[in-house]
Amino acid sequence: MALSDIAYTYDAHAFIKDASRYARAVDFLHSQILLQRENLILWLPILLGIGIGLYFSLRFEPLYSLSCAVFMVALSCWLLFWPFRQASVSKMLGWYALTAFLLIVTGFFAAHTRTVMLAAPILSDELSPVDVVGRIVSVEDLEGAKGQRLVLDHLEIEKLSAAETPARIRLSVRQDGVYKAGDKVQVLSGLNPPSPPVLPGAFDFQRYAYFSQLGAFGFTFEAPQILESSKVGGWLYIEEIRSNIAARIAVSSEQPAASFLTALMTGKRSGIAEQHWEAMRDSGLAHMLAISGLHVGMVSAIIFFVVRGCLALCPPLVLRHPIKKYAAIAALVAAFFYMLVVGSTVPTIRAMLMTGIVLFAIMIDRNPFSLRLVALSAFGILLLLPDALLGASFQMSFAAVTALIFFYEIIRKRWSGLYSQAGWFRRLLLYFIGISMTSVIAGFATGLFSVYHFQQFANYSLISNFLAVPIMTFIVMPFSVLGYVFMPMGLEALPLSVASQGINWIIAIAEDVANMQASTWTPAALPQPVFLLCVASGLLLVVLRSKLKWLCLAPLLMVPICIISIQDTDLMIFSSSSKTVAYAPYDRGYMYVTSRRSDRFAQDIWMRHFGIDEEDAKNIRALEDTVCDEFACRMELSDGLMVSIIRHGSVVASECEAVDIVLSMEPIKGKCSAPLSLDLFDVRDHGTHLIRGLHVTTVEDIRGNRPWTVTNHR
Repeated sequence: MALSDIAYTYDAHAFIKDASRYARAVDFLHSQILLQRENLILWLPILLGIGIGLYFSLRFEPLYSLSCAVFMVALSCWLLFWPFRQASVSKMLGWYALTAFLLIVTGFFAAHTRTVMLAAPILSDELSPVDVVGRIVSVEDLEGAKGQRLVLDHLEIEKLSAAETPARIRLSVRQDGVYKAGDKVQVLSGLNPPSPPVLPGAFDFQRYAYFSQLGAFGFTFEAPQILESSKVGGWLYIEEIRSNIAARIAVSSEQPAASFLTALMTGKRSGIAEQHWEAMRDSGLAHMLAISGLHVGMVSAIIFFVVRGCLALCPPLVLRHPIKKYAAIAALVAAFFYMLVVGSTVPTIRAMLMTGIVLFAIMIDRNPFSLRLVALSAFGILLLLPDALLGASFQMSFAAVTALIFFYEIIRKRWSGLYSQAGWFRRLLLYFIGISMTSVIAGFATGLFSVYHFQQFANYSLISNFLAVPIMTFIVMPFSVLGYVFMPMGLEALPLSVASQGINWIIAIAEDVANMQASTWTPAALPQPVFLLCVASGLLLVVLRSKLKWLCLAPLLMVPICIISIQDTDLMIFSSSSKTVAYAPYDRGYMYVTSRRSDRFAQDIWMRHFGIDEEDAKNIRALEDTVCDEFACRMELSDGLMVSIIRHGSVVASECEAVDIVLSMEPIKGKCSAPLSLDLFDVRDHGTHLIRGLHVTTVEDIRGNRPWTVTNHR
């Protein structure tokens, strides 16, 4: 045999061997996808969310035309590939990959589209005093009857052209006055732009304001003058109804129950005292005041069972009509009305969509409680409101619902067997066991998000929810619904008084639990990579089937690597106002600041972010080996670096030669010889600086240049 024939035969065998490996790999992937077929729909919101996350993670704003083009190309390829998806196994796998890519592109495109649709001017510099004319959109009472908060649109603002005028602004009014939605008012005000993050990676209030279309925030120097009385129509009519309900509650109930009841029945929460907010947060009951799936679900459930029970009293109707579906329709109408009355916020709209899908499932005789319905709800919300993905409310509510349904799907058969064979006592016992299990599962599922967003976890939430949830379920919400029904007849006093008594009990429970020793755990903020890996692990646990479910451990195995890679070093913070410098040694649990008087709000956020208690904030002069005078403070970090905090420009030259890091509250004129030097203009241009050794991270580094990044300094 010739050498060429031998080589040809060898190549043929190699080709056949490689082809068989490829075929086995394709068959393996196809078999695994077949095993996952029932759960493939669960990937819809996940892939859409990946695209949305990619959009918001960018440091620049991409061309909208480019986003449109990529979306149209991906959609066209998907449609062209559709007829051939079942031609072969490899084409089926290609179609799945193309579908995943289309969903990611759709998420990116949806987020970009919403950003473009909500584009409106945002104030970039302070304006004060300035004359403002506008129409009142909403009115909320401030805590402790300290005034009101007005949102205005149809604005005319002195010193601003029409092209520079925001779509809406929010004003705090401390002067007495009676205002209604729809009133046209004129007032002398001080306006400020939305605040940037107080720390790199912290909550971006400017982004929140952009998607709320609030272009400025401010206060009034005088009571607003009403130019035209309210012209009620459309959604303003709903706002008037909300105000009337709040007024009726104020007459029928006493504080603090009145403020809580107003929050539950109108969505206006600004009147709740801070001490009660803290008690609800520390006890793990704050979710009862955030209008969400809990409240919308309770309202719809109450109407559903009441209507179904009343219809069941008529035997001919029961025999000839699907009264369960009629009750679902009535519950859907009630849930929609409740959404309008409490303000149609993003969490409420999300809850309404979820509730609507559940009720629709009842109408078409489907299981209303399944992960598929949760996935469809999340998909619809993210498609319409992509920015909701970044909110703690969206994340925590879907985490809780997903975890609960996932758990109860596992134990459903066993639980149904126990319940069907139980008497009234055992059923009552099973109800309270269910409350305890629900609290534990929901608390565990949302705990990660609570620590990441708020650096807080309620240790005794099981106790507080076990006691408070039955009161909310059987007293507060049912009698609140009766309050709605009786208000048109002026008979709301009795049901509202009963609901108020239930709220007083809940407040007492919250205060007692919050006052228990070690009621809360306040760790430092989770690094974002660790948070994302933990979320990915939880999602994989829920959506994967068979042996692939063990892949949920892969992200968790990477968590220690991320934690180890984060160096434990001293950190310093130079505020965007240039008025405050903070120093936090990594091993002491204290934060030393130049002054507690300036940037107080920012300092509170810094301490919470790094897990430092308020009582552990000390003046930087109390630090050992720190030398201060009226011009500067010089100190040595634990890694040996020398730092000078300069208050007066006259010592800049000498300090630059003597230290490693210069932080000047005055402009640095000329070149500074220190390895790292920052001054007033650096922090005002680039935002708050976080300094680890000689490495600097700024607010601008994290946010980049997006439509909502109007300014980096406070």
